[in-house]
Amino acid sequence: MSLTEDLSKWFKVWVRTKNTQFGLVAFVVLILVMFGNFSYWSGAMEYGPAKIIATGGEFDWSAYSETNTSLGMESGYLYAETEVAQTRDITNENIYRVTFILTWQDEADSEAPTNIPGIIFPYENQPDEFGLEVVSPWGDSENASGSNSYDSNGGYGEIIVTYDIIPEAQPSVNGTGAWNITIEMKSAGMFISSRPNAVLGIYDGSNDWDLEVMVDHYV
Repeated sequence: MSLTEDLSKWFKVWVRTKNTQFGLVAFVVLILVMFGNFSYWSGAMEYGPAKIIATGGEFDWSAYSETNTSLGMESGYLYAETEVAQTRDITNENIYRVTFILTWQDEADSEAPTNIPGIIFPYENQPDEFGLEVVSPWGDSENASGSNSYDSNGGYGEIIVTYDIIPEAQPSVNGTGAWNITIEMKSAGMFISSRPNAVLGIYDGSNDWDLEVMVDHYV
């Protein structure tokens, strides 16, 4: 029923009862009821329809845009068989994926030291191996490890850990909170040469790393 229909209805009732004492009381009551109905209609007009309609008990995100946000890059340095722990706080809402990307660049073959000063031997730098473990705010742990590919100019390595998250409502806080991360350098490949007059292996015991955190969410 519209506001206009409400006003017409209450006015007709008031006309029938206005010459009686009861009519005066009824008029006051009707005014109060009309005020309540007006509040209802004005409230409906102020808020309008919901931006998104829930269907089948699951929230429909089709009217929202998917956005990929980088939370920044952090860098560090590790020796072989050592690790470092850190915490990243995520405050974004409506998250449906969080991705952790660990990368590193191995040293080029030309950076190998020589066993005789002034003489260069053709050493090849063997790949480094890193590990990445991530623990979500709700305690779920995911880990991965890998080695960089070989390249005479320095091989590139990358490890990716991804969490897929279901945002159940708007706003959704699933995925927000403290994420605990552990980065480990499992091994550092040595500089190796097959020349008979070269040192069989030269120690290469460390490397730099970079970690980027990406958040996919609805806006």
